Amino acid sequence: MRLGLEAARTVYTGGNIYTVDSGFSKASVIAVGGDRILYAGNDLSRAYGIAGESAAVVDLGGKTVIPGLIDGHMHLLPEGLQTLTINALRLSKQEILRLVGERARTLAPGEWIRGSGWNHMEWAERQWPSKEDLDAAAPDNPVILHRADMHSIWVNSKALEAAGIGKNTQNPHGGEILRTPEGDLLGIFVDTARDLICNALPPYSGDMKIKALLAAQEECFGYGLTSVFDAGCSFEDLCLLKAAYESGKFKLRVCQALTASDGSDAAYLDAGFTPSKGLYGGRLSVGAVKIFADGSIGSGSALFFDDYADRPGHKGYIIHTDDELYGLVSRACKAGFQVSIHAIGDMAIRQALDAYERAGREVAGGDPRFRVEHFQIPAPSDVRRAVSLGVVTTLQAGGALTDMEMMEGRLGTERVRTAYVWRGLIDAGGYIVGGSDACYDSLNPFHGLYAGTAGGSRNGCMTREESLRSYTIWAAKGQFEENDKGSLEAGKLADFAVLDRDIMTCDPAGIRETKVLATILGGETVFMEEKL
Repeated sequence: MRLGLEAARTVYTGGNIYTVDSGFSKASVIAVGGDRILYAGNDLSRAYGIAGESAAVVDLGGKTVIPGLIDGHMHLLPEGLQTLTINALRLSKQEILRLVGERARTLAPGEWIRGSGWNHMEWAERQWPSKEDLDAAAPDNPVILHRADMHSIWVNSKALEAAGIGKNTQNPHGGEILRTPEGDLLGIFVDTARDLICNALPPYSGDMKIKALLAAQEECFGYGLTSVFDAGCSFEDLCLLKAAYESGKFKLRVCQALTASDGSDAAYLDAGFTPSKGLYGGRLSVGAVKIFADGSIGSGSALFFDDYADRPGHKGYIIHTDDELYGLVSRACKAGFQVSIHAIGDMAIRQALDAYERAGREVAGGDPRFRVEHFQIPAPSDVRRAVSLGVVTTLQAGGALTDMEMMEGRLGTERVRTAYVWRGLIDAGGYIVGGSDACYDSLNPFHGLYAGTAGGSRNGCMTREESLRSYTIWAAKGQFEENDKGSLEAGKLADFAVLDRDIMTCDPAGIRETKVLATILGGETVFMEEKL
């Protein structure tokens, strides 16, 4: 930590402030200088002494203040693009088709219609949709709609035509083209099969992507989020993110992971590209590599030791052999990157832990903080193993409320009992990085804070203190930034949010209804719903 200025610009008084320090202490005063906290405590005269005569004073009027929230696993550009395309999250099939039809009427024939967020397991019929559904809504426009988990796409006949896909097109390794009982194309492409369509898409313009990043930033600030871990982007999109910062309009703190899906995608690991921290005044760090070990349960592509209950003979898809996965991990480690593996099914989690145990012997300094993203349904023995290896586990609590019934149907009741093992990880001495997985689920962190404490898991929930830590200091620790953010202490960044209620004492259901009144990032008010 470092102290900023000798005199603070602003003293915030009269607050109900949760510092989330090691003792989870409370304060009533924060003094801010530059982009740092100079004092957090209960001694008003000391705060004024540090502030100096020229400091502004803000009376919080007893309102609750928490550290700036950190979404420990989300997808920044897709979240922003979702605001500019069809957002199908939580919509019925009929509502989605209506939106597609409306969009088609505004476009010229041949222009693509894009969207994301649909989930057939939330529909009354609980069946995969078909290309014919979309054909009726948009007969003259290719349509591509990503499932909520982004591991499947739903397309129409025009999209198949544009991509040159026909009945005889074969499944690629690590994916599947779903078909009707008669062998016709259904219009659903899973995991690596998505590339057959996506490669035919005209790219978004750079201007539209920057517009999307700014839209995502605005949404984050409205939810009290001051930092995010962006779980994977391309080199091209990293350049656009940098351009957004250079415009002076983008201020959100981002810890960026670069994708390394396969050998060619990870070429930068052997080309001399190394991590960079603290760019743009401490706003951007590029320090992690994201690798996929499996897909998702909803798309039937998460990898398990045993068959899916609703699809005998199917265990998901193996994306990498053990040696291939270890090779990617080892290359990332040698280049100095933190490694982040997406692993949902028990077999994928085991494969990730095996690769980490093998590669950990090669990491200088002994603290690689390997990450497993989701860690959703581990084998019981792998819970303590992950903790013993020092693995950072990121779990998206909100998904436990929305996906549990779907998971039971796909996996069976017994296997679901091992899902969302928050209590087991914490009791074993580990910690949890909270996040939303937006754009695949709601970005709202208060949904996650509620789910983590109010019955989202059948294996024991977190306390409110633990849940808040998962979105603050534990999330910061998960990206090597706990000395700069995650708690309100002298020397740390002046990132905090003012809330309309006390989330530590309100009715449990009230947590998810929390509204942010103001968000302060580096001492600057970047969002204000209500004048303080």
